Amino acid sequence: MMQALLLLMMDPPPGGDAEFNAWANDEHIPERRNVPGFQTALRFQNTSASPRYLAIYDLDDLSVLQSPAYVAISGQNLSPWTKRILAGVTGRWRFEGSRIGIVCPPAHTGGRGPIGQLLLVLWRNVGQHCDEAVLKTLDEAAVSYQIVLTKADQAKKAELETRIAAAAAALAKRPAAFPDILATSAREDSGMPELRAAIARLLAEQRR
Repeated sequence: MMQALLLLMMDPPPGGDAEFNAWANDEHIPERRNVPGFQTALRFQNTSASPRYLAIYDLDDLSVLQSPAYVAISGQNLSPWTKRILAGVTGRWRFEGSRIGIVCPPAHTGGRGPIGQLLLVLWRNVGQHCDEAVLKTLDEAAVSYQIVLTKADQAKKAELETRIAAAAAALAKRPAAFPDILATSAREDSGMPELRAAIARLLAEQRR
């Protein structure tokens, strides 16, 4: 079972889709699929707004991204073609995450549909366009998720309440979204007991 996820989004330059897709399909994706610990590789194209392209990789765990095989094709060791492509893209965003909760038994999210998995997504200063692309992908894949707002201590009370209300209104339109939103701050330990309790409930349901 995969325990980690690597997700990337970006926009090729105007008129650059053909070479971008050739690079991704012929070099970039095959390179990564050959790295031990990369289980799957999926690409998606947005039919409307930015970012245009999304790639998702299932990993054994995050240590795969520190392995010699991955280091050999990343960072300073990127291929010349990759360096040229990345120099021209915009809206580039990368997310690395470890699995922290999963629910497999039949259940319902907000009474709107069956849960295949429940993913707790932790966002830190991610642009709204990135939010939309990721959440749309999860909705279409029927992967339920719960939003956890991190670093809540960095926002004033009124601002935090406004963010939570806006997120709740947006999630009400999302068929795969879990309705409860958690605001957390590791520095102040606020919301952390609730997050731990939510994870404990998910694990308890999994064991039933």
